Amino acid sequence: MKTMLKCDFIGIQSTLKGILLSNIFIAVIVFIGTESTYVVIPCINASIAISLFFNLLALDEQNGWQRFRLALPLSRDDVVLGRYLSCLIGVGAAMVLSLLMVIVCIGVVLLLPAGSAVALSFTEEVLAATNPLKMALSALGGASITILMMSLALPLVAKMGLTRATKLFPMVFILLSMFFIFSAQQYITETSSLNSGFSALTGNEMNIAMLIVALFVVVLICYLISAQVAKKLYAQREL
Repeated sequence: MKTMLKCDFIGIQSTLKGILLSNIFIAVIVFIGTESTYVVIPCINASIAISLFFNLLALDEQNGWQRFRLALPLSRDDVVLGRYLSCLIGVGAAMVLSLLMVIVCIGVVLLLPAGSAVALSFTEEVLAATNPLKMALSALGGASITILMMSLALPLVAKMGLTRATKLFPMVFILLSMFFIFSAQQYITETSSLNSGFSALTGNEMNIAMLIVALFVVVLICYLISAQVAKKLYAQREL
């Protein structure tokens, strides 16, 4: 698995500078537009992680790494598990980078000349949105969505490759998301006791924090299940 991680890092390192610079630009635009760190963090977190994810898969397929890896002392299980671990490390790196970008944005705002129009419009909003716990939770929420997306995409890639999987994945992801949102909305709306209970639950900040952490744990479990499914699909694939 260590060899697989090295292969993935070698494959992605040429694109890291471009991904980082483009996301710095996105962070500045989103920050100026929303004046909220809690929006910037999950957006940049997801953007960096997804960019790393698809660049890694694309370079992997373009350069013929899939056949080359089979000539190395790696089993197909090592290839799949190494790729899942690489993607998870990418999500962790994206969380750290998104938080660092927001801290830099906050620092720039606080260094603006006092009394300037820009400083007056931003400083109050920024200072009100610098709760470290809330920032960490927003990063965790963005990571959860990204990991869930990868849990759905990686088995498809393992079975049919990136080119064919990208034709199918957006439709599958959107349909599943719409089904989940519609079902949850209908259930909550029709069940008044659940509706009031949900409102009471989300009205407390500590409860929201626990919900986000619970969501992250559930998504990680889904990711582990996805890895087992991908192992079986990749074992049957002809390269």
